[in-house]
Amino acid sequence: MLPIRLAVLPFIVWLFLHIFMQDPVLLAICTISAGMPVASMVAMGSAEYPRQHQAATIGVSVSTVVSLVTIPIMAALLQRTL
Repeated sequence: MLPIRLAVLPFIVWLFLHIFMQDPVLLAICTISAGMPVASMVAMGSAEYPRQHQAATIGVSVSTVVSLVTIPIMAALLQRTL
């Protein structure tokens, strides 16, 4: 699920918005925003439930670490379109 959230979803957003947007900077902002990691609010919201809290914390941590690789790659690819 994580590769879909951090890599495939931004590509789909780029494909869809590329049809409607002419401004490459706005297109890049929307695409990179779609590839941001899972918000930590998920982990905070699950604090009442021990099993879910641990899984949510791991998910937030992993998505943040993986986004350290995917966001610069997306930015480099989008820079070529500017």
